[in-house]
Amino acid sequence: MEPDESSDEETTAREAFNIAEKEAIDWASDAVLVDLSNFRGTSLSDGKSIRWSFEFNSADLEKVFEVSVYKSKVFQTSEGKFRERDILEGDWIDTPEAMEVANLYFEGKAIKNYWFGLGEKDEMLIWYIKCDYEAGVPTWVEINALTGEFLKTREGY
Repeated sequence: MEPDESSDEETTAREAFNIAEKEAIDWASDAVLVDLSNFRGTSLSDGKSIRWSFEFNSADLEKVFEVSVYKSKVFQTSEGKFRERDILEGDWIDTPEAMEVANLYFEGKAIKNYWFGLGEKDEMLIWYIKCDYEAGVPTWVEINALTGEFLKTREGY
């Protein structure tokens, strides 16, 4: 069953993470965050989204645990095969703060939706923020997720 995405009950990534993390710790006490993103077409320019997806690894269980948060509640969970991934740790800035930076680079574009992803690259935690706009070619903005510093922008896939 697909959730009704017409509601205005959006959360920030941090708000949704706090919900997902509790579920993950109940699943495995050693659960660590390895992936965070929102679902396409579910977010606004204020950095909030109606639906977020999280993946946690457990070395003890040798499994991955996926948690989908929808309208501030755990919507779905599933276990999967463990694979070694970078742990996304640190006091990362929340999506509204990241959008304050990213919106400077999206200015003037007729935007259809935003996608957020938190990842690690060269030992740096990075917010990847993508917007789709009228021409059909996405613009990406990368921001240091710990400091909020703009890193770069690019166009395309």
